[in-house]
Amino acid sequence: MWENLVLASGFAATAVLSALGGLVLLTALRLRAGPDPRPTLFREGEDATVFLFDGERLVDATPSGYRFLSGSRAIDAPWIGLLERLAPRFDNLAGRLAQVAMTGSLVLTASAGHALALRAETRGGLTKITLIGPERHADPLGGDILTVQALDHELQDLRDVTNAAPFPIWRALDNGDIVWANGAYMDMVAKLGSDGLTPTWPLPAIFAVNAAISGPERWAHRSAAPLGLGMFDVVARECDGGRLHYAIPAHDAVSAEGALVDFKRTLTNIFAELSTGLAVFDAQRNLQTFNPALADLVRLPIDFLLARPTLFNLLDALRDRGMLPEPKDYRSWRHQMVNLEASAVRGDYDEAWHLPNGKTFRVIGRPYPNGALALMIHDITDQITRDRLFRAEFEVLRSAINMVQDGVVVFSASGQVLLKNTAYLTLWDADPDVLLGLGGLAAIFDHWRDRSAPHPFWADAEAAVISGEALPGGTHDIRLNDGRLVTCRCVALSDGAVAIFFHLAVRVELAENQADGIGLARSA
Repeated sequence: MWENLVLASGFAATAVLSALGGLVLLTALRLRAGPDPRPTLFREGEDATVFLFDGERLVDATPSGYRFLSGSRAIDAPWIGLLERLAPRFDNLAGRLAQVAMTGSLVLTASAGHALALRAETRGGLTKITLIGPERHADPLGGDILTVQALDHELQDLRDVTNAAPFPIWRALDNGDIVWANGAYMDMVAKLGSDGLTPTWPLPAIFAVNAAISGPERWAHRSAAPLGLGMFDVVARECDGGRLHYAIPAHDAVSAEGALVDFKRTLTNIFAELSTGLAVFDAQRNLQTFNPALADLVRLPIDFLLARPTLFNLLDALRDRGMLPEPKDYRSWRHQMVNLEASAVRGDYDEAWHLPNGKTFRVIGRPYPNGALALMIHDITDQITRDRLFRAEFEVLRSAINMVQDGVVVFSASGQVLLKNTAYLTLWDADPDVLLGLGGLAAIFDHWRDRSAPHPFWADAEAAVISGEALPGGTHDIRLNDGRLVTCRCVALSDGAVAIFFHLAVRVELAENQADGIGLARSA
């Protein structure tokens, strides 16, 4: 008996010690975990939607209150979230809630269309807000009536947004059946009703959806609506059990793309007819566009140009074929090519390339948007040849005129001095080009007037040079200030040019005087 009593006492002591240990362990765990971050001030079973705020900080709420706030986009700011969800239902809600601290309590009734009331009151510096619905009962899904109303309003907003969208939106199952569509899609179905497509369920498919172009996130392709309703860019997104489709109108884009294609075709035809070689490089200096004249001028294979070589690869190929000016060494040539690119980027590259084969190219480099670069190559060999011949002929003509004893000066139609000979410079002791630069055409005629007797020829000759017409009346004798006699004549040339001749008669007068002297001596 005693043994049984001792054994029972041991079991009892063990149970007490185990209970005490459990309490100690539970207390330690609670102390380690800290206080409950959200103290419960309301009963868990309370079905009212109540919020308790300290200023704008949420202190606590009923379960239905927390569910109400969870539907807000401002989850981290409960006060803002509460105003966001209630402001459409109560006019001037934020301003009227700010008056609760002075009035102590406030009761608001929702605007028309919302069966809801709000009661706010202050307690010990805290603000208690209670939402009151028409009935306090749960919906079949387990939510309170306020949450259901909020969801209904949000659903209605979404319906309004999708139906007001100016482009078709629809949802299709994996098997292709369309189970939902917005108003724009339904309008298109109605327009196609005369074509045998009637609103049935599932809805008829208007757009040809390319299911082969698919992906987990998003895919798109261009599709044409029947009966000339236009072109659309159909964008699809994967969703549960199917896809959401958005048909974005592409009429303007198609028109713009067509205009761009036509414009490119026109430019291509124009470039193909140009005799100037054209090469366009992108920002990475890869050849993007060239015309047939480039291949003809630089004698490069079409396959090489179609491979889109870089600028320096193209220049290397030109050098190998003797189509570049040959420098003394490769290093200096490379330096010249680097300067070519830099100058072209600045837009001031314009040089003549004198090639070993006797040809001369004029190369112009110009920058374009997005870092592009264009080189234009002109074959100016014939022009250079003509210029050389013209200069040679001009030098011969000038030498011949310098042999003439009469002074000659030629003016262009614009009043510039084209030619003057040595006899003119000796007679008038002034370069007409210098006078022209100092005071224009009037300075030349003023110089002649100052060194001769007054004569109407000067005014008539100046008018003739300006008009490009010959001066009537033949020759005119004008006495210089030093007593010499000059015979002047104004002649019109081609292209509006005018030449003025000055014949110095001093030798004739001397000869006549000498003849008179000899006659007198003989008579004596």
